[in-house]
Amino acid sequence: MLVGQQRSYSPPVRVPVLSELVTNLPGNARALARAGKKVLHVDKNPYYGDEYAALSLAELQAWAAATRSSRLRSVQFRTHESKTGARLAESRSYTLNLAPGLLYTTSPILSLLVDCNLHESLEFLKVGGWFVYRAGDETQDSLMAVPNSREDVFNDSTLDPRTKRIVVRALKSILGFESNVMAASPSPGTSLQEYLEAPSFSLPPQTIAAFTSLTLLHDPPSAISFEKAENDIRKHFGSLGRFGPGFAAVVARYGSGSELVQALCRAAAVTGNAVYVLDNAVTNIHYHIHRPQETANQTAGIAGSEELGVQLHLRSGDQVWTRRFITTESNLPDGSSSADNSASEPVGESYWMSVYILSSSLEKLFQTADPPTAAAAVVYMPAGKDDGSNDDSFLDLAATSLLDKMPNEDGSVGEILASVKYQYAAEPITPLQNQTSEGVYLLREHIPMIKIPDEVMTEVVDLYETIVGSREGFMDKQELEDQGAPTEETNA
Repeated sequence: MLVGQQRSYSPPVRVPVLSELVTNLPGNARALARAGKKVLHVDKNPYYGDEYAALSLAELQAWAAATRSSRLRSVQFRTHESKTGARLAESRSYTLNLAPGLLYTTSPILSLLVDCNLHESLEFLKVGGWFVYRAGDETQDSLMAVPNSREDVFNDSTLDPRTKRIVVRALKSILGFESNVMAASPSPGTSLQEYLEAPSFSLPPQTIAAFTSLTLLHDPPSAISFEKAENDIRKHFGSLGRFGPGFAAVVARYGSGSELVQALCRAAAVTGNAVYVLDNAVTNIHYHIHRPQETANQTAGIAGSEELGVQLHLRSGDQVWTRRFITTESNLPDGSSSADNSASEPVGESYWMSVYILSSSLEKLFQTADPPTAAAAVVYMPAGKDDGSNDDSFLDLAATSLLDKMPNEDGSVGEILASVKYQYAAEPITPLQNQTSEGVYLLREHIPMIKIPDEVMTEVVDLYETIVGSREGFMDKQELEDQGAPTEETNA
């Protein structure tokens, strides 16, 4: 079995296969395999990363055509006709991320990679410019750089002296450097907009947009709680300068989510306690099943035949008996919807996401004062009451607006060559169920946003403690000479 390559694999049919734990979540697999648990990782996709996957152009087109999910709606892949003769490159020339996977430099995920000696398996590049886009503003630059320091604020020629002083005061207040700026602490439920429009600050909308951009949320400032915004803004400024001057976040070279998953998969496999199966899925679950007696001696450390567990039927025809099944609701057999791709209205919150291939490099976005050139940039487009955000029309408008405002060196305007647009729906589900009586551990669904949330790591650690009994030893560093050494238990 080749580990780390994006290819499908089905194990020989053995009925039943014994495993202590079955999961489709790589973070859990690495930690629990390192703790000596026997893990079978089953992924329904023929590639790593799921919603954070990094795909070639052909793979992205196939993904768009095949996607049928209750969480993903209105998936549309399109190639655009060029008026200038620009053409798409070969499929493998592109690494297209379904979600950006931005990581702040203070992310616990990055700290974990260093602690368990996996950071050398990945290459991270800086996220440079952070901009607010001024739609339809012909009198000023269309992109307003978001200040990263007090000096940046006072060097900003678009702000008058009074506004500069107020912005600095507001930043000090949010960052906790001035506790008496406001007459009273914000009441529960205060939005970011209400806080910044209070008499103490009275900031104009375009300046409030700069603060809002630091939350990395799609919502307007009136819909973002001040408590949430405060945490996000502190995270941003607390991350500045940790890995170098002028930037607060990084992305992996070939897609943060996809590369993280593959690194964790490789690390789990070399322990000898984990087997990975791509392009397979659980199609049926039977609860309270006795461990099969005819294979009782094949797996050391698992109790006698009276032990109850879960029996899983896989798409490949295999059957697996396991003590525990860790998954998310959308990966349960009943959670996989065959509903039409463009069908019903999503339940709960939903967000439009898109991937564009452009004929322009948009170089201005990636220029930074300090080398090297950034690999990514953030452009925040303030939401309005009638901005069309309930449909996908504003996505093309945003892309073409950037192209119009940033022509190529020869004066030509770039074009959209290909795009995929899709809507993520957050269906209401119950929070983390630590352990059900049926032996299924159900983790919360996350809508992949611009950044990979810290809460992902919190849930993995909590579940590790539930299964192992302690947080100690979670993802401990494994020396290279110990990797692949035989463990006390044999493979299932």
